[in-house]
Amino acid sequence: MLLNMKLHSIFFTLIFLTSNSNAQKADSIIKSNGYLDRQDHKAFFKLTDAQVKNKQGHVRYAILTNYKEGEIPLNTLGNFGTVIDQENSSFRLYMINLSIVDMVNFSFGLPRNRIILNVKDKRKYKYSMSFGPIDDWMRQNLYCFECFMPLGLQQQTKTVNDELANLFKINFKVEPRMTEVAILVRTSKKDKISSGISIHSIQGKEAGFYDVPLSTIVQQLNNMEMPPIIDETGYTSNVNLTLDVEQGISGLISSLAKYDLGITLEKRQMQMLIINEN
Repeated sequence: MLLNMKLHSIFFTLIFLTSNSNAQKADSIIKSNGYLDRQDHKAFFKLTDAQVKNKQGHVRYAILTNYKEGEIPLNTLGNFGTVIDQENSSFRLYMINLSIVDMVNFSFGLPRNRIILNVKDKRKYKYSMSFGPIDDWMRQNLYCFECFMPLGLQQQTKTVNDELANLFKINFKVEPRMTEVAILVRTSKKDKISSGISIHSIQGKEAGFYDVPLSTIVQQLNNMEMPPIIDETGYTSNVNLTLDVEQGISGLISSLAKYDLGITLEKRQMQMLIINEN
């Protein structure tokens, strides 16, 4: 039995793989806790003892709710988690206050600048500083998601992706695309970035990176609003850098110049996550 339901801005697909003669109405077998709770990992639905044991693997659900007040969205593992019940052979994945892009990218783990949105309104999918205050945007465009299934279900990742695609009415895949990338290179042999060199003073809205590998900085830059960055400096020691990260690629190029670092823009084939609306 498949039930598609909408109740007070709560969307979910609930599946009980039973014969029609044994099927029961959802409201007679499920009690709702009303929200996803990250702190104590409570499931959205309070299942009966028989459903928790789920010996025949008949219980499975996916649910989507709106932004949850009081839960600070983090760019860390705190935004999502899994609960594996070996005794009852069940698997539960939950995501708290994430954008559509971050939910879809959960199983792929690509940097945010390697995502292509073929959609009518990109504002609904991921935040840009051009949108203004982020708090208002988050309340309108972040969601909570939970998916429950038997532990032995094949292709769990595909199952989660299928549920997200169904709930958001989208389709998505990772495929190679020719993309403009920014190649980070050294413009001289002089070392101006070693962590042993005095730190430049931070001006305005610059970001400071101190005594960290260059690869760590590149990883952070690749989650900002600029082309994919590829490090070809060959530099392996820790560095000190202060960079303009709010003016896009032009600001980055200007702030790199004082360290004898440069950016070369060119087209390369990259694995990109493509999100399309149905």
